[in-house]
Amino acid sequence: MTRKHLAILLFVVALVSLPNCSTLEKRVGVAETETPTTANKKQPSRLLRFQDTHGTWHDRNESMTYEEQWKSIHDEQGLTAARSSDEIFSRFTALEGAWLADAGEMGTFEVTYRTIANGSSVVETMHYGDPSEMISVFHQDIDHLRLTHYCAVRNQPHLIATEIDENHVTFESDFVTNHQDPNATYMGKATWTFIDADHIQTKWWSFTNGEQQQPIVFALERIQ
Repeated sequence: MTRKHLAILLFVVALVSLPNCSTLEKRVGVAETETPTTANKKQPSRLLRFQDTHGTWHDRNESMTYEEQWKSIHDEQGLTAARSSDEIFSRFTALEGAWLADAGEMGTFEVTYRTIANGSSVVETMHYGDPSEMISVFHQDIDHLRLTHYCAVRNQPHLIATEIDENHVTFESDFVTNHQDPNATYMGKATWTFIDADHIQTKWWSFTNGEQQQPIVFALERIQ
């Protein structure tokens, strides 16, 4: 087994070997309720359920858009998005190129960043070409910054930036798709630290049984 494939195997094992998780406070589950999409309804066909900081579940108000419902619950009780800007998003577009990621005991592997969709989104790719290849997509949402992670554990955490400062961005999960089993593992928090033009550090936290686990830390150095 090559060092690259060993690193991939260790990364996936680090995720799926964690005990099963339940949804964390301030996180979002997916309701089983399906509703038909009509021209008069503004929300998608799948309703989302929100859990506030007190552990209370809220079904989306069908008269509200997703953003309206999100603000009505999270801004008052839980997750609050940080304000973003084109200047902040440019930190991610500036990452375009190839990077070598050092994940400690998990070894090293290549990570790439590329800008797509007329400059509106940045795609991070890990383990390109392997079955466990994963991507994360960053994009602006008016005055917020969002991240969707397409994970090897086969769910998709949708995160939003909750803390932004000069050299640091923290994302926390807004909701998770393809996550019908509440005991399944999901990556619910991530940070990007911008050290200089050729060095960054990223951290990812999984959530297990309602508890945040130890982070997986990646030290990245630009190689192209």
